Amino acid sequence: MSKTLDQERAEFAWEQTKDADKDFKNLASGAPSMVMSNGLMQALAFWNEKGDRHKLVTPLVKWLGERVLNPPKKEAKFEDVMKALVEGDADLYFRATEETLAMLKWIRQFAKTRVKGE
Repeated sequence: MSKTLDQERAEFAWEQTKDADKDFKNLASGAPSMVMSNGLMQALAFWNEKGDRHKLVTPLVKWLGERVLNPPKKEAKFEDVMKALVEGDADLYFRATEETLAMLKWIRQFAKTRVKGE
């Protein structure tokens, strides 16, 4: 029996949040509004620029590489996704944004439940 896309998102998010800390939880909590108000590429660029303190960009880039890039790229890097978004059409950008928001829904919820000591 195959999994739904939402189950796949949940499974991926569960794995990505296994070491969530308070900073990650806080970042994940505000991430959807950042994407909606600033745009996907601007949010990804901001998180990438912040480096290790903002561990949100790595799972999102990986997920987008597997789900949005054509052809899919299992180990996509930030540059791969950004290049695809810059060169792609509006449909690609819309799909990537929608997929990011769907993934953030799971990451945000799981981060809240997995932070230890709260």
